Amino acid sequence: MTVAATVVVEFGHGVDSGALVLVELDEAMNLDLDGAEKTSFSPGDTPYFLVHHDYSVQISDIKSSSGMVSGGTIVSRDRSQQMQFTNIEDSQELPHIPAGALAWTWWGNDPVIDQDGRTLKATGAKIPAIGEVSYSIQAKQYKLTPPPMTLTDDETYPILIVISMAAAV
Repeated sequence: MTVAATVVVEFGHGVDSGALVLVELDEAMNLDLDGAEKTSFSPGDTPYFLVHHDYSVQISDIKSSSGMVSGGTIVSRDRSQQMQFTNIEDSQELPHIPAGALAWTWWGNDPVIDQDGRTLKATGAKIPAIGEVSYSIQAKQYKLTPPPMTLTDDETYPILIVISMAAAV
């Protein structure tokens, strides 16, 4: 028995085609009784999700085919990612927009990193380099409250969530 949500992000007129919008489950809120992250939900569960986007867009509407979506509180979450720089021309792009300073752990060479938004470029003579970057992000947190239901063990109840994005004003 599973409640399966599909998320669709729609972009309105005038929205930059390169706008960043990420929708992901909130790993801090979707926990089972043992404290492990949940990615599968049963009737009675309330899944939480995050919408992370750049400043060129804003959320204009969120609707669901069943149940109710509520929230919109801004929350901070920590992210980390391993990155490799093989030559001085390398640049890497973070999947999220950092909400503050980056913290690095290097294994061996420790280059100087130039940052422009999500784009990182290694400079200096300490290349090649491999390290882990840690940073905080901000996102809007929402929760899906499915309708009351009873499902058999092999039954799935699909819910469609549509997030509409508009150009920021």
